[in-house]
Amino acid sequence: MTILPSGQKVINCLHGLSGRHWSVFGNYSITGVWKNIIKSSRCLANLNIDRNEVVSWNPEINKWVSSFSYGDQFIVSLLRERIELASHIVNDGPFDWCKVIPYKILCFIWRAKQERIPVAVALSQRGVTIPVTICSICNAGEETSDHALILCHIAKSVMELLLSWCEIRGECFTSVKDIVLFISRWSRCRKKQSLLNVILCRAL
Repeated sequence: MTILPSGQKVINCLHGLSGRHWSVFGNYSITGVWKNIIKSSRCLANLNIDRNEVVSWNPEINKWVSSFSYGDQFIVSLLRERIELASHIVNDGPFDWCKVIPYKILCFIWRAKQERIPVAVALSQRGVTIPVTICSICNAGEETSDHALILCHIAKSVMELLLSWCEIRGECFTSVKDIVLFISRWSRCRKKQSLLNVILCRAL
């Protein structure tokens, strides 16, 4: 993402920016990669993704900066994830409404992602009198959706056994969102991904 000052001057001269944002005032008479970048910014605008979020010039440090970079490297997967989030009505990440899984299970998991299932903490927040919101099984934390389904030692041991049976090792989840996101990225094979989705959703 770093461009030397001389490179910035060349871009300004070619496109007549004069401090204005590149995606709006780019010169369409010039073909090539830069013109494609300008076109892509309009596609992102249709998804309500701010062009300055993708890349913008920071005069204080004299370089291009981006919300999707790590160090000086632009990470395409971060932008891809942002685009996936933008396509959802509820902007809480990908969710596969798999036809093989009963809707009552899918709805339960979708609600659990948003802390909407009737666990102690959720009921207490809705005005229901709950004497104790601590998990009655492990007494190690408040009974939230994530605790009841993921973090409680019984739920955690079940999930570890399942992942081991699926020959998936080294994964440690802290929330229902983590599991759903992991499933969506686990394999490029759609059949394998759907099978894992069925196993873990049934487990939850």
